[in-house]
Amino acid sequence: MKKWTLRAKIKDEKIIPETPSELYEAKRQLEGENILLVIEKWYARRSNAQNNYYWGVIVDILVFDTGSDKDDLHEFLKQEFSSKKKIFGRDIPSSTSKMSTVQFEEYASNIRRWASRDLGIYIPEPHESPEFAYDVEKEKRKNKIINLDK
Repeated sequence: MKKWTLRAKIKDEKIIPETPSELYEAKRQLEGENILLVIEKWYARRSNAQNNYYWGVIVDILVFDTGSDKDDLHEFLKQEFSSKKKIFGRDIPSSTSKMSTVQFEEYASNIRRWASRDLGIYIPEPHESPEFAYDVEKEKRKNKIINLDK
């Protein structure tokens, strides 16, 4: 059976679906069935600008200064600086592609601090890297005001 995941906004105590047609189709297909309705806050995922900055600035600088393999370095950074989830009793790092914009900025900030403190490597902030610049505060605001027009 198909699982329905629909984004919506709550306004004036009403639930307004982003795609009303999908909601109506789910209701039509599940008419008379028992359902489980889960409501949780939706967060904007890490942006393309954040991803480009990560690979084009953070990872590239660390690869250049350490001689590490890009993919190996990415796995190391995830293991060290991302949140973990337990699977079969082992800590597995979270995927950076599933991080919210706020979580990803915290992840990048922790890496910058570590590189400076432990390796003596300066990694510019997003606004200091013209080719990869993005507004950190704007990325954070995306999680406070959910844009359903994405």
